[in-house]
Amino acid sequence: MRQFYESIPGLIDQVRSRLLHQKVFDTLAEQFKLEDLDREAYIERLKAQRESAEARNPE
Repeated sequence: MRQFYESIPGLIDQVRSRLLHQKVFDTLAEQFKLEDLDREAYIERLKAQRESAEARNPE
């Protein structure tokens, strides 16, 4: 199989790049809590975070 990928110019580099990107994404996904939110839920979460930050650091 490796010979096949190496026989096509650039294909092995594409495979290596894809594997590297997947490893990076997997590592980041393990380190961060990911949530699937729709637009409205995201906006509400963002507003709540801003209000919380403003309450902690009033200007």
